[in-house]
Order: sequence, then structure tokens, then C-alpha cells
Amino acid sequence: KLYQQRDKAEQNLNDNTFGLDGMIEEMEVAITLELSQSILSASPWINSGLKSLARLDVIFLKAWFGKIKQGCVPDVTTDGGINVKNFIHPVLSMKAVHVTPIDLALSGDQRALIISGPNGGGKTLALKSFGVCSVMVKLGLPILQSPGTVTKPSIPFIDDIFVDVGDQQSVLEGTSTLMSKFKFCGEVLSFMNTVSSPMSRTSLVMIDELGEGTEPVAGAAIARAIVENVLDSSPSSRMVATTHSQQLKTLHFEDDRFHCASVLLEEFPSASNRFKRPSFQLAYGVTGDSYALGAASRSEPPLPEAVLSRAADLMSDGEGAQLRSLSAGLEQQLEQLQQQKREIETTKDEIQKTQNGMMSMANKYGDKLGYLEKRLDSIYKSLLNDDTKNTIEVIGGTLAELRIAKRKIKSEQEILAERGLKIVPVGYELMKGDSVVILAKGEWEGDTASVVEYDGLNVVVNPSMDWGKVMNADGTFMPNISIEKPLSFKRHEVAIWDYKSNMKAGANTANGKEKKKDLFSNGDRVLELLSTVPSTKKKPLAKPTKKKVVTTARQRKAAAKRNKKKK
Repeated sequence: KLYQQRDKAEQNLNDNTFGLDGMIEEMEVAITLELSQSILSASPWINSGLKSLARLDVIFLKAWFGKIKQGCVPDVTTDGGINVKNFIHPVLSMKAVHVTPIDLALSGDQRALIISGPNGGGKTLALKSFGVCSVMVKLGLPILQSPGTVTKPSIPFIDDIFVDVGDQQSVLEGTSTLMSKFKFCGEVLSFMNTVSSPMSRTSLVMIDELGEGTEPVAGAAIARAIVENVLDSSPSSRMVATTHSQQLKTLHFEDDRFHCASVLLEEFPSASNRFKRPSFQLAYGVTGDSYALGAASRSEPPLPEAVLSRAADLMSDGEGAQLRSLSAGLEQQLEQLQQQKREIETTKDEIQKTQNGMMSMANKYGDKLGYLEKRLDSIYKSLLNDDTKNTIEVIGGTLAELRIAKRKIKSEQEILAERGLKIVPVGYELMKGDSVVILAKGEWEGDTASVVEYDGLNVVVNPSMDWGKVMNADGTFMPNISIEKPLSFKRHEVAIWDYKSNMKAGANTANGKEKKKDLFSNGDRVLELLSTVPSTKKKPLAKPTKKKVVTTARQRKAAAKRNKKKK
């Protein structure tokens, strides 16, 4: 019975579980259906968002490419000219360690460029470089240039780009090399002639090995007719082609719309190589020889030496030997010019570095000069406001005219020291009754005075006007004159007696008697100096005059004592 109850409970549990599973499945279907309907209703916005995200992803990828490759955003011109200095092919930059840069130039007036030069010298690569630059501009990619290039690239936005590179012959279609060239040119001309507005569309046509695949004269004639028709069909069309035909190389002499260029050769460092190797550089304004022998010598496996020697002998007897000799001479001159150009550019870089260094040094000295000018300005102002500026003379009203000249050979301090005087020092306390000498300009200059009051800046004095006991002609003594109203002067306008300086002269003698004698002589000297102070308006202290000394009663007493000692 217990087993029956357990089985019945399990059956009920299973039934409930199956019921829940069904409900869960129904809910999942309902949720999926509702989400699907929501996605379908929002699909236009979702697709637009995906396109925007994809476009942003491409834009950031282009910026990342330009950053890691140090690319430069070009100037998009409208005149149709192409000017790119030191262009580096992006494919080569990803694989090669060192890539030789190439200059791409196609001016607005010269609409067609014919590139010639040796086999394997880089003509096709130069041709492709023009197309790669044009495509990079259309895609919004930065142009790769060698480091240190200053000139910014300028390229027009080209609507249609036509390229025929390589051998397009086909066995299945029965197309030969020549017929594949004609087919391509026919398609290009047909498109240009049927386009609705050829004036508003720019096109670039690039053909490799133009005029090849048939007899040289006929091939050159057909190729020239095709090129002229391409240029005539649209004034905004441009063309770049490579060739080995002598007739096409010289088109620039007959038609101003054409320009020529050649890939250069350089000396190979190995002594075992008889020929030059390509430099993969493009020189404009010159035509280049094909140097078929050089290409044959570089083949792997190499051709026998006898074959190369025989080919060289046969080429020396042909009609083109003189032209090849002339072309070789021009290439040699061009190589020398290129070497001189590199030397000039090196010198220019050195001059630029030197100029930058001089400018940096000038800026530093300019800052230092500005600091010194400010300091001189502050000194100039302090000199103008200085109370003791009578020792110097400031000439000039501005900093540019500032000159400080000594007005006296000896400073006032030295002149006063010779007379036993000194200027009142800062902080010196003048007491009432102290004797001073007036230095201020005026009628009291050089007179002695007695201090009445002193506040640290101003000195109030009373001139003594005491000539001592001076006898007149009639036997009477000259009376002393007293000043009722005291005079006020600045601290630096009076001087005090420098007793220490007068006593120093006798402080260094050997014995006391000499010290005492010198001390008395110094005292006499002070008395003599006192007698030299004029009582009336005289010349300034800076220029003392040698007048007759007027002796006082005190000096006469001192002289009498000296005479008694001598007796």
C-alpha cells in the first residue's frame, strides 16, 4: 500500500512538471515573437546605425594608419597638378626596412608625363605611385612621405582612374599583347567621348609600355595619336605612361603638353658588377636609355659573358650609338647635379639648425636683457629719489638715455675727509650744541653752526659767525654777529668733525711721544682746516680754492706756544 501511494505521488509530480514545461515553452515563443517584431519594426534605424558605426570604424582606421605611418593629409587642389615630395609606397613600407622615396610631379600645364629609363629601374613602380596617390586621396588616406619632408603634398580629386599595367593577352579570347593595349585605349576613349559632362570630370590614364608590341615606328605613331586624342577629349584629363620608344621620349620637344622623366642609375659598390644598378629615383626633364645590357647582366641565372660582349659590339655600330652616348652624358651631368643638390640640402639643414640655435640663444639673452632693463629702471628711479644723489649726475630722462657720470674726480666724502669732516651717518645722534659745518648750497655754505634741534632727518642749526678776537685797524676787536632765526637743513646738508680719522694718523707710530706730537699736530691741522671755512658765499666744497688763510685767536695762541717750545 505504501508503494502504491508513492507511485501515485510521483505520477502527480510528473504531470505537474510536464505542465510547467509546456507553459515555459509557450512563454519563450511569445517572448521571441515579440522581440522579433520589435527588431523588424526598428530595422531601418538598426541598419542606419550599423552603417554609421562601420563608417566611423573606417575613419578611425584611416587615422590610425596615418599615425603609425607618420602620414600627411594632402592639399586637394583644383588645377589638376600633382606635387608629392619623397613619396613612399604604402605596400613597400609595410614589408621593406628601407624604402627609397620618389618625387611625383605633374604640373597643370604639362598634362602628360612620359617616363623612360632602364629595364627594371622602377618605371612601372613610379607609374603605379601616381595611381596610388590618387586613390589614397579619393579614400581620404594620409599620404606617406619620408621623415623630415617639409613640403606638404598637393593632389587633385580625380573622378576616373584608368590603368593598364602588364600583359593582358588571353589565349581564350584570342587577344595578343598589342590588341590588349588597343582594346584598353578604345574603352578609355569611348568613355571620354560618351560622358555627359567631360568638362566637370577629371580623369587620369596610366599606360605601361606604351607603343610596344609591334614595329617601333608604327607602334610609336599609334601610341602618339592615342595620347593626343585622350588629351583633346577632355581638358581636365591627365596621362602618365612608360615607354622605350625614342619617338615618344622626345614628345616634349614638339608639344608643350608633354613632360619627360627618367629613372636614374647609381654606381654599384661591388667591383664584380660591370654595370650600374637602378636607384629607383625619378629625374624630371631628361630621357633615359633602356640599358638592356645592364638588365641582361642582372638576370638570374646570368647570361654568358660572350653573349653580353657580342650584344655590346652590335649596339656600338648602330645608328642609336650617338644618341645613347649623348643620353649617357646627360645622365652623368644629372647625377652630378643631384649630388650637388644633396650637398646643398645638407648645408641648408646645417644652416637651419645653426639659425635655430642662434634664435634660441637670442631669446635667452632677450629674457636676460629684459630682466636687466627692469633692474636698471629700478636703479634709475632709486637714483632720482635718492637724497644723496649730489655725488653723481643722472643724465637722460628715459632708460634708453640713461647715463651716470661722475661729476667730481673725488667724491664728497674724500674731500670732506681731507678737511677732517664727514657726512652725518644714518642713526647718528646730534646733540644740542654740537658743532657742524653747513654743506647746503647758498650763502651759508661752508660756515660752522651750532645744533639747536635734530629729529633724525632735519637739523635746526644756529650759525655761530664767531671770528674770535680779531683786531680792527683802529685797535678795537671785531664784534660777533648772532643770528636771531635758526636755519633748518636736511641731514645730508651738514657735516660733522671726524676726530677719529685725524687721530688715526698718529695711532700707528712707534712710541708715545711721537703719538702725542702727532696728536697735537693733528689738532693744529683741525684748527687750520677750521680757518679755511669761508664766512661768505664761496665756491662749492667740491672745488676748494687756495686763498690766504685767515687765522683766529685760537690759532695765534697755538702758534705762540709752538714758538716758545722751539726757543
